[in-house]
Amino acid sequence: ITQYLGEYSNEAGLSLLESLSAKDLRDVHINVLKDHSRYGMHMEHNGWSDTTFYRYILCPRVANENLTPFRGYLMANMPASLQKKMKKDGVPYIIKWVAKNVKTEEQSNPQGLRMLPLGVWHNKLTDSRSRDIFFVTLCRTMGFPARIDAVTGKVQYLEKEGLWKDVSFGRTTQHGSANQGKLSVTWKPLAWNADPKYYTHFTLSRIHEGSAQLMNYPEDGLWSNTLREPQSMDAGDYLLTSGTRMADGSVLVHLEVRPLQAGGEVQIPLTIREPKEGLQVIGSLNSEALYQPLALTQAEGSNNALQTEGVMKSLLSTTGRGYYILGIIAPNNEPTNHTLRDIAAVKEVIEEWGGHLVLLFRNETDAQRFHPDEFPALPRNTHFGIDQSGAIYDELQRELHLKGTAPTFVIADTFNRIVFLSEGYTIGLGERLGRNLNSIKP
Repeated sequence: ITQYLGEYSNEAGLSLLESLSAKDLRDVHINVLKDHSRYGMHMEHNGWSDTTFYRYILCPRVANENLTPFRGYLMANMPASLQKKMKKDGVPYIIKWVAKNVKTEEQSNPQGLRMLPLGVWHNKLTDSRSRDIFFVTLCRTMGFPARIDAVTGKVQYLEKEGLWKDVSFGRTTQHGSANQGKLSVTWKPLAWNADPKYYTHFTLSRIHEGSAQLMNYPEDGLWSNTLREPQSMDAGDYLLTSGTRMADGSVLVHLEVRPLQAGGEVQIPLTIREPKEGLQVIGSLNSEALYQPLALTQAEGSNNALQTEGVMKSLLSTTGRGYYILGIIAPNNEPTNHTLRDIAAVKEVIEEWGGHLVLLFRNETDAQRFHPDEFPALPRNTHFGIDQSGAIYDELQRELHLKGTAPTFVIADTFNRIVFLSEGYTIGLGERLGRNLNSIKP
């Protein structure tokens, strides 16, 4: 990125970088950035807004393909007469040209790997999705805004600002927007969840030819920024799915199917089911089991580290009477890191609850490899230690039939009762802990 900005530090260069995702900025090669700058920035905007130009004409990203420097090659190797025809007659001609010249075959690519645009150009044979990506790159190279809609997966081009038109490569090569209506999702905020997360709490799918086609909103999508306001969607039947994950791994699911008429508007209520019964005892853990406590120390001029502190302690002597949270964690482990960040997000809930959080490593080597500075926002009542003899984890494994994947979290009390379990990678663990803590006292 620094090398690129050394040559393209103007507004156009910065705008190209802003059109890329955070992941693309970490992965992109300098040759890709230079190609799209050298052969794209010289194009006239032709009345398109800056946002449209940089996002849907200059941007090298279409869908989930590898980013490649395709502009310069296409401009140098495409017959001048074809370039002239495409630029003169616009996207309708490009649609017809692709439909006629690029054949599709789905059986030879069962994994759905994306063929590079230049590979499609040379071979004229590919799968339908790679054909779609090639079409968008061809439109952008010719200076026409086009995209594959991230939510619906539809291939589209911009006829005029604000008017996206759908593209079909069938025999008729017709193009145009399908009959549409407006759809929104209603939600009554709860104390523990004011703004449900897409994918975590709910999803929306369109029923097409008997199959549910998921609407692919961003990974960090919320109800408030996805479906709170009415969205234009194709007429048809829509399925709203919601779920509440239980401590035992089961999920309380609610399904709601509603038809959307062309020109009509529908609101689908979001229902997230709550368990009718409180937490159940699912196992036993000896609260007098011993572990080696660790202290957070800082050498002069260095980062924080964990060092052994004093003699072995019991869980009971650390937490006092009542409920506590216990986690068996692994260092430099993405599920563990994700879980600790989830817990940090509900720090205030855990601190207000008043109980203790005990985080144990399986051995001393794991403890030494852990970097506490990466997790500065853990609750203040957090304790670190080592399960030296392995007795604590072994008991959990016997009682709860663990699979052995890190991390493992339980809510237990000093009367040796376990009422909550989470093992391995779990979405929204902090929120689940907070919701369960509301029903018990430490």
